[in-house]
Amino acid sequence: MFLAAVAEPSLSASAASPPAYVTRAAFAQVLAQDLHLPPTPDAPQAFPDLPQADPAYGPLMAVYNAGWISGYPDGTFRPNAPLTREQVAKAEIIALGLGGQAAGLADIRPAYRDSGDIGRWAYGYIDKATRIGILAGTTQGLFEPQANFTQVELEYAESRLTAYIAAAPVPELAILPSATAGPAVGTTSVAASPWRAGDRLAFAVSAAPLVRPTRLAALPQDLVMYAPGESLTASPGAYVGIYELTPGSRVWACSSLHLSAAQVTGPPAGLRLFGPAVGPAQARAATGPFTLRLVDPSGNPTPAPPGGVTAVLAAGGPGTHLFALSQGGPAVTAVTIPPGGTGASFYYGATRPGTQVLRATAGAFPAATRDLHVVAGPPAAIVLCGPAQGIASRAARMGPFTLSLRDALGNPASAPLGGFPIALGSTSHGGIFALSRDGQRIHAVVVAAGRSVARFYYADAFSGDPAITAQAPEVPSVRQILTVRPATVTGMTLQGPASGAAGASVGPFTVTLTDAAGQIVPAPTGGITIALGSSSTDPHAFVSVRGQRVASVRIGSGGESRSFYYHDSGPGAYLLSASAPGVRAATREVDVAGRTPVAGRALDSQTAAPTRSEVRAWYSQGMRNIFLNTFAPSFAARYAASLRRLDVILFQGYWTPAFVDQRGAARAQFAIRAARAVGYPKGADIFVDIESTGQATARHMVAWINSWSLAVARAGYKPGVYFGVPQPVSARAAGLLLAESYWKSYSAWGITPAVHGTCAYQTHIYRAMDTDWLGKDRLGRPCVGAGI
Repeated sequence: MFLAAVAEPSLSASAASPPAYVTRAAFAQVLAQDLHLPPTPDAPQAFPDLPQADPAYGPLMAVYNAGWISGYPDGTFRPNAPLTREQVAKAEIIALGLGGQAAGLADIRPAYRDSGDIGRWAYGYIDKATRIGILAGTTQGLFEPQANFTQVELEYAESRLTAYIAAAPVPELAILPSATAGPAVGTTSVAASPWRAGDRLAFAVSAAPLVRPTRLAALPQDLVMYAPGESLTASPGAYVGIYELTPGSRVWACSSLHLSAAQVTGPPAGLRLFGPAVGPAQARAATGPFTLRLVDPSGNPTPAPPGGVTAVLAAGGPGTHLFALSQGGPAVTAVTIPPGGTGASFYYGATRPGTQVLRATAGAFPAATRDLHVVAGPPAAIVLCGPAQGIASRAARMGPFTLSLRDALGNPASAPLGGFPIALGSTSHGGIFALSRDGQRIHAVVVAAGRSVARFYYADAFSGDPAITAQAPEVPSVRQILTVRPATVTGMTLQGPASGAAGASVGPFTVTLTDAAGQIVPAPTGGITIALGSSSTDPHAFVSVRGQRVASVRIGSGGESRSFYYHDSGPGAYLLSASAPGVRAATREVDVAGRTPVAGRALDSQTAAPTRSEVRAWYSQGMRNIFLNTFAPSFAARYAASLRRLDVILFQGYWTPAFVDQRGAARAQFAIRAARAVGYPKGADIFVDIESTGQATARHMVAWINSWSLAVARAGYKPGVYFGVPQPVSARAAGLLLAESYWKSYSAWGITPAVHGTCAYQTHIYRAMDTDWLGKDRLGRPCVGAGI
């Protein structure tokens, strides 16, 4: 029997001190930097745990879209998770474009003493990485494929990767260069495209063929920087070398061309417009210069005829538009290319952000256009918006309030690198601020880099008309007057678990005060005493959080809630109540079930939550027990429905990657939280499903299961193991386990723990579900669950 695998819930990354290992995010950024991969900050968001506001978003999305590092099956990226050494080998080989060569070594196990721990999928990547010298094993002949990649190893790998790249042959340019006629005989325009955004192009002219360099080779001494649209002077038959230079002036790619003899400019045939692609919003024409160039039919710059060429300037986009012949100069509407000249320059300005389309038209020539992305200026003002009134409270619930950055023209402005901190203040001594509703107290908010808005919540313990303020350096402060009304308690809510065990503590239950709108409010002066009740006819009791038996709870002045526990000696569905004079009462239904040793016939969990009629039918057919998967959809509904007739035992479904990517103790927390949520009684069994364990070894699985078992035992439950196939644990290895109960499938008869034996085993398949027999193990211990 193979129990259905269930997708793992997402895990939150801790923001504590940096880990000893290298995170996926840090490694990806280093790899992108070393291989000169440009970031893609505008890429669509692909992972819920990788927001676009994260400074690392652009590099990480570039690495992901390049196929160097992938996400996880549950749809997350996990930027703060570690990488194993075999994962690093795969990422670096794919990034270097050597994945095809590594595929040819996929069936050859690398020559390391611990090669048995290397996943088969990683054979070729590790072999190739060690052959070219970017990774290495230990002095003991080990590779340690499952070890987390450390900072020390990253520095070594980065140095080896840099050396490998530097010695590699220089590739051809992305688009091979071409030459067209220039404005005079012997003048040539050269067009080429670099491999990577941000790289520069340079060229050299020689009468002899140019030698193809490597990245370590010196460039020709007569190298001249080349800007798009410029021309070079060369004799027909000359050789031109084109070199792509990284920001660090390294040669990344190159090519050469042999100039033809007929390179003479043609008559004027059109206009071309060149200039910056991005500029700030401003009230004067200061972005530029933009160059309007007269070209021949081949696109080469060509001289203007006698009288020159006058072009009318216009722009389409939001805001006011200004043109000037000098930076910040008087406004103009046209620009003239003088006789014999090939171009003229001008400057431009717009008051609103957005994409502006600059246009130049002259006579019968086709219009020349240029897109300019206008961005807001630096923050120069803050705008504060939010509700005008609220109710007095000690928890921040009024809001959200919004702080928006504006530039000098009133446009939304983006915070600089490092963010834009804004201090918050209130004229009331009882005022507090928080980043989220009911969140922890703060004194400032930070508008994240690249963002223009930040939000916060406010609370005031006193009624009145306080003023809240927001201020930042070099920006005028802002304030808003609020009206805070006294809180009036008109009702309450009662919350807590929906089920629990007879004779055990069920809870905590929490009673919370509310107003007429359902908002949480504090108790008035003098406090409120709340009476507690239950519909149970069996002996029952209410217990305070300090362990004292009580009939009521009291919420003191300014308090908002109080918690308690409930005990009942008999199973059943009971209605708990909380009431106080003049306040609307609250109720909560709780299903109390017994905790019982289980025996006899049982069913494994099906794929949907059972109905009451199904449970009754199973009971009439002799079934007395059911195993429920804590990872199954509608788990709480399954649990509540099953308890009406059947005893319930919980198990945690398997998810193969967890056996390698997580520790057993971390995986156990999911089952523990699920058991607590439905009130599963302490001391009852929780089994972990061990099957389809992938590349995990028997030694690894014993350590993993023991880690899981200790976590379950510390939570107060009885740890158990389900043995299915395939998995590496033998009967002898099972003797090293710390679990207390064992349950095995009908396909895993060879695995019998030598000391304990099994208390549950599968017998056959019943209507697409497995049936089981429950009894006692060799030590005389039965399985324990929650039952009627």
